Amino acid sequence: MAKGLCVSVLGMFVMACSGCGGGGGGSPVPVAQTAPPAAKAITIGANGDSITHGTVQNPDGTYRITDNTAPANLQKLLQANLGPTVTVLNRGLGGATVADVIQAAAGYKQWWKDVLATDPAQIEIAKWAVNDSNPIVNESTTVFENDLIYWIQITQAAGKTVVLEEPNPVCNPAMAALPQYVEVIDKVAAQLSLPLIKQYDYILSLPNWQSYLGADCTHPADDRLYQLTAQREYDVVQPIVARLLQ
Repeated sequence: MAKGLCVSVLGMFVMACSGCGGGGGGSPVPVAQTAPPAAKAITIGANGDSITHGTVQNPDGTYRITDNTAPANLQKLLQANLGPTVTVLNRGLGGATVADVIQAAAGYKQWWKDVLATDPAQIEIAKWAVNDSNPIVNESTTVFENDLIYWIQITQAAGKTVVLEEPNPVCNPAMAALPQYVEVIDKVAAQLSLPLIKQYDYILSLPNWQSYLGADCTHPADDRLYQLTAQREYDVVQPIVARLLQ
C-alpha cells in the first residue's frame, strides 16, 4: 500500500514538472529591449559682426540679411558629414567688436560671462576685427589683443573649445589698418595653441577679390563669399566636432 502510494505521488510530480519548460511547449520568456543610446548633440556658437550675421549689400546700395549665411552653410556641411545633431548658432551682430560682446555694449543684452553660464555650445568661433580696426571705434591693436585674450580665457574657463577666425579682407579705406588686427588674431592663436581659420590672405589671393564685396567695399555683394568662408570653416571645425562626437 505504501509502495503504491509512493509511485503514484512520484508520477504526479513528474507530470507536473513536464510543463515547466525544456520541452518547448511553454510561452517564451520576454527579453527586455535596450534602447539605443541617444546621439550626441554638438552646438557651435558663431560669434562676430554683421558679416557673421549675414549682411549683403544689394546692387542698389540697400542691405539685406541672406538665408545663406556662413554659419548656415557651415551647419549644412557639418550635418551632411556628421549627422543632424550638429547645429550652429549665428551670434553675429552688426557693428560688433570683441569689447562689445564682453561688456554687453552696442546691442548685446548680456555680458559674455553671463551668457556663458547658460550657453549650450561646446565650440565657440570668434570672428572679429573689421569694426575693431575702424578709427571711429578708437580701439588700438593692443586693446584688441587684450580684449580678445580675455574673451578666450573666460570662454575656456567655461569649458568651451575656442576657434579663432580671420575676417575676410575689405577695400573700405576706413578699415585700412585691418591687416594689423588680423596679425593680432594670428599671433594670439599661435601663442595659445588655438585652432585658426585662415581667411584673409586666401581671399586676397583670389582674382578680382573685390568683386565679392558690395559698393561699400565691406559687406558681401551676394552669397558667394559666405559659401567660400563656410567651406574653410568646415575644414578646421569638422575634425573637432568629429572628435567630440566619439
